[in-house]
Amino acid sequence: MKGLFKWLIGIAVSLLVLVVAAAVIVPMVVDPNDYKPQIEQAAKDQTGRDLRITGDIGISVFPWLALDLGATELGNAQGFGDQPMAELAETRVSIKLMPLLSKKIEIGDVLVSGLRLRLATNAQGVNNWDDLTQTETTELAPQDTAPAETAENTESGFEINELKIDGLRVADAQVSYLDQQTGQQVALNKLELGTGSLALGKPVKLSMQAEGTVSEPEIRAKADLKATIAADMGSKQYTLSDMVLQLDAGGEGIGADIVALIKANVNADMNAEIISAEGLSLTLDAKTDAVPKGEVGVSLTGEAQANLKDQTAKISELLLKVANIEVKGQASATQIMDNPNLTGRLDLKEFNLRETLDSLGIEVPETADPEVLKNVGGKILLVANKNSAKVSELQFRLDDSTLNGSASVKYFSAPEMAFDLAIDKLDADRYLAPTSETADDKSSAKESTASTEDTNNTPVDLSFLETLNASGKAKLGWLKVSNVEMTDATVGLQAKSGKATIPMAVSLYEGKLDGKFVLTAQNGKQNVVVQQKLTGLEVEPLTVALMGEPKVAGKGDVSIDVQTSGNTVGALRQQLNGNLNFALENGAVHGFNLAQMIRKAKAQLSGDVAALQAAAETQQTDFSKLTGSATIVNGVLSSDDLSGSSPALRLGGEGKVDLYKETLNYIAQVSIVETSKGQGGDDLSELNGLTIPVQVRNTWADPKVKIPLDDVIKERAKQKFNEKKDAEVERAREKVKEKFNEKLQGLFK
Repeated sequence: MKGLFKWLIGIAVSLLVLVVAAAVIVPMVVDPNDYKPQIEQAAKDQTGRDLRITGDIGISVFPWLALDLGATELGNAQGFGDQPMAELAETRVSIKLMPLLSKKIEIGDVLVSGLRLRLATNAQGVNNWDDLTQTETTELAPQDTAPAETAENTESGFEINELKIDGLRVADAQVSYLDQQTGQQVALNKLELGTGSLALGKPVKLSMQAEGTVSEPEIRAKADLKATIAADMGSKQYTLSDMVLQLDAGGEGIGADIVALIKANVNADMNAEIISAEGLSLTLDAKTDAVPKGEVGVSLTGEAQANLKDQTAKISELLLKVANIEVKGQASATQIMDNPNLTGRLDLKEFNLRETLDSLGIEVPETADPEVLKNVGGKILLVANKNSAKVSELQFRLDDSTLNGSASVKYFSAPEMAFDLAIDKLDADRYLAPTSETADDKSSAKESTASTEDTNNTPVDLSFLETLNASGKAKLGWLKVSNVEMTDATVGLQAKSGKATIPMAVSLYEGKLDGKFVLTAQNGKQNVVVQQKLTGLEVEPLTVALMGEPKVAGKGDVSIDVQTSGNTVGALRQQLNGNLNFALENGAVHGFNLAQMIRKAKAQLSGDVAALQAAAETQQTDFSKLTGSATIVNGVLSSDDLSGSSPALRLGGEGKVDLYKETLNYIAQVSIVETSKGQGGDDLSELNGLTIPVQVRNTWADPKVKIPLDDVIKERAKQKFNEKKDAEVERAREKVKEKFNEKLQGLFK
């Protein structure tokens, strides 16, 4: 027995010596570099590509079976140039031999260094990797079908008790992509990937760093990823825990320099085909010129889950924060891979917009009411698919105003939009800038001319109508603008093929405004049509609203029907054509009593003190009717039928207004009629038939009004004096004649 034991030991020692000797001798006897041509030819046969091994091939046998491959390159596909598709500076892999006897696989560090991978798509849409991914499939005839494996064949396979890899490392890798169809270039540089020890059933730490660029639009980015990966191959359970991804990005395509930090725990159950992300959080700091402060912070948290088998996904407990703005929400999706359908609900928590703007360094606009912009909030329900999106249950709050309604868009490539909105009330004056009380109302003629030129040269671009396809309406219960109050306002929109029709209706001061605007932009030409009709308007409260005091009273109608064309304000003015009409009944002009002015001028000329005192009593000019119309031809408004009547006066007028030059030349004729009623008619009886011209000339910015009242009355007084003088002379002549006749008669007695 003792001899047998020694014999066995001797055999073992001999075998060990042989193994060691083989490990030393084989690499010395066998040079793997001699087999480069065979390896290259085999690759050629399999891929059709040229494989060139320019570096050395090194092998070792004991205690590691190791392969060290030097510089290697794989040729490109035909038509993609002579530059290799792929290059490797070095590849190293090794496996321990002895553990294989125990059905254990122990692999050392796996190294891939200096990878250069060049991907491309040509002008015809062909990729330079298509030929490598194509597989030949041959349907086997029934008689050629391989027999099913037996239990014995299955059991005879090599079973792995343990798999261990010391680590995987990818160093100095670069991947580039060029799309010749679009000119887009994408590059991934300085790619570094490393892992800790890899073993079946045990978690492994992963780290990766990379830099990347995109050409159109220009984007640059740098990423740093750390995570722990665990995999249960049997149950197909995978986890990515403690994931931390830091992303630094910038460029014109982003418009800011951002630093983003993403954290999450990702779980994947591939048996159930469920992937979930827990503890998802995103924090983002952006440096941008979009805000005066130069930086803004964003945070996002939530939970997410996707069921690949059912093709469903959901996001819950979503919370987005920007400055003091908070948005909560949730979303779900179906048919996520075939035909995604999304349903989401967002709730904007009420916030102070003034404080938000101030925190971002944005100047808070000066408003007439400093208490506005302090309460903003809302909520929406969004339903969307790949072809359309609809916002329903829309509610937006701005201070004491609430907007409700819905909006939708179809066919994103050629959007078709629709909306139905309603606002309960809106005091727009609260949001306008305060009225300046120190502004100079008068400007020089030079400044006025310059301003007119600037206005006329202002471009008007309606080209957006060519692609606008929209329909809908907006209602407003109560609106206040420039102190003018309106109710029951409705504005519609029908836009398609370069033409937009905007019907509108509104009630104001017992009147009703109905009409429409028609805007057209087709084949480089722009046209505007305005058709509006205002009926039953009470003018006095309107003038109170606009001017703060009752300037004009009466009930009136106004209609306008004009059209024009052009691409600038000046062109639109010059090519304006149409007409307008107005009529006002049973009214008065407050604070202006033309009859009084005439009586006063008459009293001053006559020196009648009592008449002067009486002239100061009434401060309005009554009229029973005031009508007029105008015709507009090529930007010049002409009117010759102004007509008005009052108890003591009659009004007529004619003139022109040049809309392009912003000038006016109008003369109103005020005639005194004999009357015994109203506004001191008896006082004007002596001026019956007198006509007083009122001249309005010059520019809109600096109109010149001339009423030569004194001159007219003086002329009338002179006329009366001359008439009286002539009458007295005639009477004296008649008296002389009578006396002469008397004396003649006495002579003949």
